[in-house]
Amino acid sequence: MNKPFLKFSAFVLAGAMLVACGSDDDASKSNEEETGAEFPTEYADLSVEENKSNLEDNGIEFANSVEALKNSSGIETSIAFSNFASDGDLAIGRKSSLPIFDLVNNLRDFGRSNKPLDKTLAGMRTSEDIESIQTEFNNVAGTYTYNSQEQVWDSVPGGGSGKIVFKFPSKENGTTNNAEYTIYDYKGVNVSNSAVSEDYAGEYPAGLKIDLTIDGQKKLEYTFTAGYNSKGEPTSLTISVKVDAFVLAYEVSNDGTKASVKYSLKENDKNLYVLGADAEGNFDTDNIENSSGGDDVINKGTIYFQVLNIKFSGEIDVEALMTDIAAIPDEGGDAEEATAWNENSTMVVFYADSKTKIAEGEVVAVTKTRTVTDWWSEECGWNENDQWECPTYDEEFTAKEVQLVFADESRMSMDMFVKTGFDELTEKLKDLAGE
Repeated sequence: MNKPFLKFSAFVLAGAMLVACGSDDDASKSNEEETGAEFPTEYADLSVEENKSNLEDNGIEFANSVEALKNSSGIETSIAFSNFASDGDLAIGRKSSLPIFDLVNNLRDFGRSNKPLDKTLAGMRTSEDIESIQTEFNNVAGTYTYNSQEQVWDSVPGGGSGKIVFKFPSKENGTTNNAEYTIYDYKGVNVSNSAVSEDYAGEYPAGLKIDLTIDGQKKLEYTFTAGYNSKGEPTSLTISVKVDAFVLAYEVSNDGTKASVKYSLKENDKNLYVLGADAEGNFDTDNIENSSGGDDVINKGTIYFQVLNIKFSGEIDVEALMTDIAAIPDEGGDAEEATAWNENSTMVVFYADSKTKIAEGEVVAVTKTRTVTDWWSEECGWNENDQWECPTYDEEFTAKEVQLVFADESRMSMDMFVKTGFDELTEKLKDLAGE
């Protein structure tokens, strides 16, 4: 991947950090109509400090919602199932091939604060290994019941049922099997010409459902759907997990010239967290494998990141950027590259409900100072604490940074903006992470 494309990733992530720290006073307005990258032109009639206050309130509300998800009955029971499966040495075929184990382990780590939300969403992606799930399904179909006294799983085969059912206590210290995980409705499609693996031609997973019920009430629903072209390359993929009032989702599409990916978390119809990207280019498998850099695959791309009512959008013309940077003379530096970035990319942070801007992003070349230790100096020596000590000196250097430009044309580096004024949010996020 070429450096400019990698730099854009860092540029985008910086914006993502800003939004994650950050609601308009009326965040209760509907924000469920998430429409990808957007680029409003009008500024919100608010001061920089008012915007920062809204950002912090937005972040605190988000942290509270994620905490509620972690404490939901679906997460709690998934943790219990993971423990019973481990303690009872649950053996049903090859465990790794059954998606329920990936699902519950992912939710367990999230519920125990061992995995943040973004990694939990990323963990919903399916394995790259292609296998016949139908054969595995037929081999292990049946009912598996946890025996609390013996701490083992009793099984009753059910090869023709098309279901795998686990009965177990809903709580870690429970002894009554009042919870059920059911894997069912598996669908597969046959592909004879596989570009994904030359050694494989056969079934690809196209659909699967998993339900969790507690005392007869459905508390978790997992749905997997996928479509493929004749080469076995995925053209669409959707994985969603509904836990109580929350829905976590992962969506991908690729028609060869346009591709998109989106992670999201909703509470009822309210967007809590959305991270997505859309790109135009040549996404054929052969082109990707033969690519010498990101611009060989992607021509243009956008990314968007939303937390409740605060949204970040970024856009880049990769081809044009690469052309402009290639034209910079060898003696050119960060200022010329910053100009190239600003001419070929756009970034904006705004309120999702009112579509009014908080700030625009601009790449600038700035002079900074860093402290350098002269390890080769003749003045180096052991100090009174028996530590090797050398003289230091200040050194100026230039670097590119993303600055936020507000309605009054005042500026602030994005790094400084997100580091100041968010004390309450920082403490809330530490609590959320279990620190």
